[in-house]
Amino acid sequence: MKTIFFIPIFTFLAMFNLYSQNNELYEFDKIFSKRQILKGKKTKRIQEVSNGNVSESRKVALKNPEYAKLEKALEIAKQDSIVETADYNKALNKFNSTLSIKEKLNAYNKSAKPFELKKLFLKDAQILATKNNIKGLFYADNTINQGMKTKFLILSLNATEMKVHLNKLQWKLKTFEAPEEKAFNSIIVLNNLREKMSKTNPVVYTYKKYSKNSLKLLNKEVDPTHLIGRFKLIGNYSVIKTANKGLKVGQLIKNATASKLKIEASYLRNDIGKKLMEHVETKKRYLVDDNFLKFFTYVDEESLTSF
Repeated sequence: MKTIFFIPIFTFLAMFNLYSQNNELYEFDKIFSKRQILKGKKTKRIQEVSNGNVSESRKVALKNPEYAKLEKALEIAKQDSIVETADYNKALNKFNSTLSIKEKLNAYNKSAKPFELKKLFLKDAQILATKNNIKGLFYADNTINQGMKTKFLILSLNATEMKVHLNKLQWKLKTFEAPEEKAFNSIIVLNNLREKMSKTNPVVYTYKKYSKNSLKLLNKEVDPTHLIGRFKLIGNYSVIKTANKGLKVGQLIKNATASKLKIEASYLRNDIGKKLMEHVETKKRYLVDDNFLKFFTYVDEESLTSF
């Protein structure tokens, strides 16, 4: 008979504990809690927890507006520099081509070879002139400067007229001057901007305020007998005792997070439980300790003794 009596009791307790562990639901009863207190069962202080907004400030790096202006001006100066350099190189190439054309004309005039052989000097001169947009008739045939073919043919039949014509071209070529070698304005601007940028901080720092949802401890101790009904276990939390690493006094933090942030135990309160419970119906939250769950979880004693 004893065996028959104890098996149902142990089975009930095992089923109850298994239910609490798997579903993380606990039930508390006022009368049962009073009886446990009378039996000498103790628990750490219980306090209610509320949802609230925590205002924090963070140091944020922003791009320096002054530096941004300098960057924009630098890009414009770079483009101007590219244009100025291209214009200078174009003018220099044109001037160098005039020198080469002069050499071709001089070579033609000094050559004692027949026209059919030395006309190649004039053809080279015409190619350079066309390439650099230098006006003048130096040569023409079916492949180059075709529009002036007839005029060039007439000149080629009269050596005197050809010589006079080429002399005029040489005088014209003398009017071309080498572009002045100078420091371009854009280069000067570039250098000045780069110097200013080297002395300007690319970023400025400011503090940005923001708020976030956080669990906060209410300054109100709750009697164990006031927790009535069904509760679910939310998790293991600690309460900040001393402001640390952006956390405020009274703010709740998950134990796992506290460990990850390496928050020392001295910064956390140890007079309050670390189990966060939520009432199934009212959604109110409380911090309790392991002893409260162990000794104050409701058990129907009459049903146990009725076996």
